Amino acid sequence: MTNSTGSPQAQVPALITRDGDDHNAPITITRSGLEVITEMAARGNSQATIAKHLGCAQSTLSKLVHDRQAVGEAWREGRGRLEDELVGHMLTLARKGNVAATIFALKSMCGYTDQPQPREDRGSNITINLPGAMSPEQYMRSITVEAADET
Repeated sequence: MTNSTGSPQAQVPALITRDGDDHNAPITITRSGLEVITEMAARGNSQATIAKHLGCAQSTLSKLVHDRQAVGEAWREGRGRLEDELVGHMLTLARKGNVAATIFALKSMCGYTDQPQPREDRGSNITINLPGAMSPEQYMRSITVEAADET
């Protein structure tokens, strides 16, 4: 294949294949497409941006990430790389004395909070005393006695 100047043109590998001619035909992500998903996710691109690059709808890509193991793994691998990179940068800043990065690391990675939490050893001490079982006659007598005491 040649371009308009007559020079050889590199063929771009297909990223998806459609199982039919219809635009709404089911698609399959090719090996090259899976690599694109991983790399773009690692760069922080959204599923909407990746789907546009692949030539499908964002809802289609989201469904494939959820339903097809290889697509889900490509997405998670890319996002995992991104997370590792960002955590590394944050820890580097924290270790250099950046207070905001240190506070964020403590909150997000170690569970720290600036809201006071009740101590675990302070349990609630609520006691509810219930009277024993009574027959209907005993209950009526207790109500009558209480009513008489109030007057």
